[in-house]
Amino acid sequence: MKADFNVIDAFRILDLKNLGCITHTDFVLGLKQNLGFSDFSNDDIYLFFRRVDHQNLGHVTFDQYGDLILPFSEEYA
Repeated sequence: MKADFNVIDAFRILDLKNLGCITHTDFVLGLKQNLGFSDFSNDDIYLFFRRVDHQNLGHVTFDQYGDLILPFSEEYA
């Protein structure tokens, strides 16, 4: 709900190497180190990537991430 926090900022929290994509390791470390969240299992991470990484490349791009977290309604996105 803060105007100064956007999808790019949310992506950068998880894109630890600044490569423009998030790997399994980046995702886990980003959640633990940057957000202080550790209440998840390896199965949770696997299911996240299975849902988002349709081509099984082992990473999630910014566009894929944005499609995942943005609301469907343009008014709220």
